Amino acid sequence: MTLACPDIAFYDGERIPVRSASVDLVLLVEVLEHVNERNQLLIEICRVLTRDGVAIISTPWSARIHYAPHDYFRPTPFEIDRLATESGLTMIEVIPRGSTAAVIANKLVIGLLTALKARRPTAVIFVLMTPLIAVLHVIGLLQIALGVANPSDPLGFTFKLKKISPRQEVELQDRLHKKISGRD
Repeated sequence: MTLACPDIAFYDGERIPVRSASVDLVLLVEVLEHVNERNQLLIEICRVLTRDGVAIISTPWSARIHYAPHDYFRPTPFEIDRLATESGLTMIEVIPRGSTAAVIANKLVIGLLTALKARRPTAVIFVLMTPLIAVLHVIGLLQIALGVANPSDPLGFTFKLKKISPRQEVELQDRLHKKISGRD
C-alpha cells in the first residue's frame, strides 16, 4: 500500500507499523466497533504509546448498524475499562456524547433519511416532524450545557486511556500469572 501522507500508518489487524514507545497520541474515531480483535488492537496501542502517551477512542452507543457486516459491538465504559486493563492501559476519563433528547432526535433523523431514501409514504410524517426534531436537538444541547444529560444513555462515548504505571504493570502481571496458574 502506498501512503499519500507519510505521517499516517495503517493498521493491518496485527501490528501497527511504528516503533514501540514512539507515539504520543493515538486517535480512534468510531473505529473500535468495527475491529474484531479489540484486545489485539489495544495491546498494539499500548506498545506504540510513549510512557506519557494518550489514546483517545470514541465509540457509538446509540447508533444504527453501519458498515455491515463489519459492525461488531457497542461498548459500555465498563467493557472499555476491562479491555484497557487487559491490554496494559488504564482509563483516565470517560466523556458521554449527547443526551437522551439528542438520541431521540438522532433516531428521528435516521428514520426520516431512511424513509426519504426508500421513497416511503411515511417520509411525509417524518418531514412534518422536522420542527420537533429541531426542538429535540436544542433540548439535547441545553441538557448538555446545563449538565443534566443522562450519562448512561448518550449517542456515544469518548475514552481517554494511557499506559499503566510500571507498578501497576507488575501487579497486572502477578494477577494474570495467578489466573493462568489457577491460584486466583
